[in-house]
Amino acid sequence: MADSIMRAECPFVNNANIGEYIDLEGIRMHYIEKGEGFPVVLVHGVGQSLYTWRNNIEALSEHFHVYAPDLLGHGYSDKPDIEYTISDHANMILAFMDALRIERAHIIGFGTGGTFALDFMIRNPERAEKAVIISPGGMTKNHPFYVRMLGSSFFGKVFIGMLNQSTVRRLLEETYFDQTGVEDKIVEEYTRPLMSGEAKSVILRCIGAYDDAGVLENLRLVEHPVLMFWGEDDQWHVIAMAELFHSALKNSELITIRNCGHMLHEEKFEKFNETVLEFLSV
Repeated sequence: MADSIMRAECPFVNNANIGEYIDLEGIRMHYIEKGEGFPVVLVHGVGQSLYTWRNNIEALSEHFHVYAPDLLGHGYSDKPDIEYTISDHANMILAFMDALRIERAHIIGFGTGGTFALDFMIRNPERAEKAVIISPGGMTKNHPFYVRMLGSSFFGKVFIGMLNQSTVRRLLEETYFDQTGVEDKIVEEYTRPLMSGEAKSVILRCIGAYDDAGVLENLRLVEHPVLMFWGEDDQWHVIAMAELFHSALKNSELITIRNCGHMLHEEKFEKFNETVLEFLSV
């Protein structure tokens, strides 16, 4: 596994304005790192980038060595021609840690990224210490019509072609309880890496290949301490879903937050950061 590192400007993350690329056998993976101490790896979800962690990196890096990658196919990482299954994403986490010689780390995952993180832990239990999982899972009947159509083999290509800044704004507003938190800059930064044909194709592949049955069946194998967060006003992953994961994980704690939507770590970042630091520091 090659481990050459190239530096690149990454202006969109608060107080961490230098991004880097690590070479994974000819495929570039974009990431930032900040802080010192025990490693923490942040795993975003489908259609996102490391930008989703902009309100968390600084606080976490005061106590830990934080690594926030753009998963392959996302953000400013390369977009190789692979299937983008859950196991593919779990293997990306492993390759990233191997390349940076991270022997063991706390893992924090959001949404579909939470599922990727759990699959990584099931497959590589010795590489994870503790985990923080935020509203894990994939598409549900509660997702907006536009998102559900992306999962259609017939209409998917039509609807992904409609993805633009206005669409991104509407989707973000659905994930926030307080929609005034969806500022123009946030919409712009979310939209920018999604506009290429390659990026749109990856989103369709990720949705089409998302099958978490194997992960759900093997949650009982996860013996790591897991702190799970859920927004009580999450419209996409209703809070009833939390029990599915909480009851299956042997060593888990569930925290719900009022007046909070799907993007809990963005919308209620101060509470999230404080609670996570306490959990990881024990």
